[in-house]
Amino acid sequence: MSRSLASAALAVASMAALPRSSPAQVNVEATVLPAFESLSPEGSAKESRGTIDGGFGAEALFASQRGRVSYTLDAGTFATPGDWSFVQQDAGLTWRLGDTSAPHAFLGVSGTLRRNGDAWAAADYGAVGASANFVHGPRPGLTLRAGVRGDARQFDDLPALDQIEGSTFASVLVDLPSRTTLIGEVSLGGKSYAGETVPVAEGEAVTEAGTHPGTGRGRGEGTRHRSSDSFYRYDARGFRAGLSAAY
Repeated sequence: MSRSLASAALAVASMAALPRSSPAQVNVEATVLPAFESLSPEGSAKESRGTIDGGFGAEALFASQRGRVSYTLDAGTFATPGDWSFVQQDAGLTWRLGDTSAPHAFLGVSGTLRRNGDAWAAADYGAVGASANFVHGPRPGLTLRAGVRGDARQFDDLPALDQIEGSTFASVLVDLPSRTTLIGEVSLGGKSYAGETVPVAEGEAVTEAGTHPGTGRGRGEGTRHRSSDSFYRYDARGFRAGLSAAY
């Protein structure tokens, strides 16, 4: 995957699905978060630095809300000497197959392009991804979900970090009369780069099955084994349980 391929993926995900025959439901959001830090290390001169972080996001639902196209821009700086700024662009397209009142699926593609300041420009990368999530409600109050996702990332200046990542999950949601929801989920993923494979922690590359592609934040540690040409990590926290309440 080249830099031009990542750029093309962004363009396709942002533009290819724009509606032609019916108006889209559009949502736009922008944020700017300036900050000021003052440090006074013991025995050193006082240091004052400012940072700024901001973002822009837009999404459109079309075709009777079966399709969703989104774009986000995130940019900022860090309070560290040198050019530690960054600009990241993400675009995605999701299409729902079937009606929500019956078993249905969400198919999605996405693209990412990240550019960093001079201090860490070697970490620039582009990425493309695809996902498929399935939802079934066999009876009222019970929802079954499952999904798979794959991502490929390329670091132009650090080819050893080029990676392919895949993950899968299955979850059960039970709605209780007390207006709470019990959630149980299991997931498994793997990441390969530079000839190595590393199973990832629960939620790291899995999306919500009932909505549209997103990014999980879960992390974990597990038992590690090394062979002559591969590295493996087995996550001991592959099961997630939760409780959600609405009042």
